[in-house]
Amino acid sequence: YEMVFTVGIHPSGTTLADVAAGKHDAQWRGFATAMKVAGFGSARIRLGSEFNHTHEPWTAANGNEAVFAEAWQRVVTVTCQAGAAFRFTWCPLAGIPYSQCDPDKAYPGDAYVDAIGLDVYDGRRGVADFNLRWQRTLAQPYGLDWLAAFTKAHDKPAAFDEWALRFSTTTDHTNDS
Repeated sequence: YEMVFTVGIHPSGTTLADVAAGKHDAQWRGFATAMKVAGFGSARIRLGSEFNHTHEPWTAANGNEAVFAEAWQRVVTVTCQAGAAFRFTWCPLAGIPYSQCDPDKAYPGDAYVDAIGLDVYDGRRGVADFNLRWQRTLAQPYGLDWLAAFTKAHDKPAAFDEWALRFSTTTDHTNDS
């Protein structure tokens, strides 16, 4: 097994812009040092995962894609300068509408990303038919079809650190997306 750490990109009460401006460099150096001392200096880090949804304080939604990418670049640079050899996984949440956030615009660049993840949940709000749920998991915004194309375009491996299957017996399709 591989230890994977999911880490927020900024502390509560601060912003992505603060991270991008270097206001948290000392904390990120401290994080890198503590992880090295604990034997996790080359761990895989899911930094700011599910950034394309609004439920995280580090959301890239609502026009914050570029500052998210800048903050990510800053964290990777600072932790590398502190001697960590982390492997960073960039990881949006599948199924978030394009209108909410465009993860493509939040991508920090190939030099700052080691793997491209996707958090996938197949509970398709009332769709009992497995085949229909699978087709939606493939074709939904930022679904598996998008991941396959994006990882290929960036020559990066895919990572699935959150994947949940849900048993659904309902036939109520009124809330399907």
